[in-house]
Amino acid sequence: MKISPSLKKTSFSGYDARKIKSVYMQNSNAEPQQLVYQNMYDIGKREGFDVFIHSKGKVASNPVQLPEHGAGDYNYWAQDDKMFINTPDGVKILYPKLYYEGINDEPVDLAETQGIEAKETELVLEGGNIFLGKKDNGDNYLIVGSSTFDASSIYQFLKTKDIKNFDAKRLQSIICSNSYFLFPSSLHIREYHDSQEQWEEHTKELFCKEFDVKKENLHILFQPDFHLDMAIRPLEYPYILVNDEELVKKNLFELEKKFYCSDKFLNGIRKHLRQHEKNYVDSSIIKNQLEKMGFVPIMVSGALGNYKVNFMNAIVNKRNDGKLAYITNSAICDDKRYKFLQDKFEEDVSKACPQIDKFYYVQGAICDNNDNLMMRYLNELRGGIHCLCAEVPDFEEEC
Repeated sequence: MKISPSLKKTSFSGYDARKIKSVYMQNSNAEPQQLVYQNMYDIGKREGFDVFIHSKGKVASNPVQLPEHGAGDYNYWAQDDKMFINTPDGVKILYPKLYYEGINDEPVDLAETQGIEAKETELVLEGGNIFLGKKDNGDNYLIVGSSTFDASSIYQFLKTKDIKNFDAKRLQSIICSNSYFLFPSSLHIREYHDSQEQWEEHTKELFCKEFDVKKENLHILFQPDFHLDMAIRPLEYPYILVNDEELVKKNLFELEKKFYCSDKFLNGIRKHLRQHEKNYVDSSIIKNQLEKMGFVPIMVSGALGNYKVNFMNAIVNKRNDGKLAYITNSAICDDKRYKFLQDKFEEDVSKACPQIDKFYYVQGAICDNNDNLMMRYLNELRGGIHCLCAEVPDFEEEC
């Protein structure tokens, strides 16, 4: 399948609730991944969008059409480091060349299979840490996680310096941990801070230009998790779901009463939550930030830190009747206690967001150790179904 162009404003993979035309995924070597492809393919058939899977040199529109696994298949995370954008010149794939140069040509290969252009950007982009949406007046808004914005700003500065063996991925991880002294050229980082305001203004201009956003609609949000899509989920403007640590603790208390949970089970989860609270910004601060930006945050119990359960990491499809379908990670496995948390999430969100009338939970397969494939990805690889997919909005519908 190919993506047809239209003459409208920019749109891309990490976005608010839109009508989805197709979902892009990347083929990997792992055989269990095929079950996730099949889950998404089945959901796409019900919701009316296509799923296409890119493997080296081939695009399949059905999991059974995939080539045999082998070296050279792309990794899981289709969301990261590339974005489908819609410009006056047609649909393009925007990607940061610094992340791909010398590694692989995946965005360029994908663009060639679709007959569209691959467009380089000077920004440090991570699909899971950026959300593009539309306000009621039709203007775009852009929410960028602070670590991605800082990485982009520092990179603009470092480009002016002669640094050998520049490692963009390492720069990103260093910025996330605030460990600037680990960077091989920490002297340059200190020099950057002397002119930080200048470079931040330059970076804001770049974001506004690339995504057709007015400066007042560009929002830099503190990190509630390593990527925004692990802790917030924009719906239709101005509503945004936000994971609330206090509501998570409340639901764990209810779970303890219902199932008489062992200390070992609960202490394991609470250890993850404590570590998460230590590393990231509290949800009350995120709520306050979003309100000042003009959004309406809806606080929910949607994630157990960086553990097995995360319902915030989701794809949202807007149907022709205006209702929304919410596609997220399943917590169904042999241990019924996780299903209780899934049911509580759906119950709470359904009450707060009646526009969501269908929930889908992608699980892949039930695994050993009381989890399913998506729970295992969340726990071991720190990524879920939104990370595995790049949504392509129905651009023609928006014309």
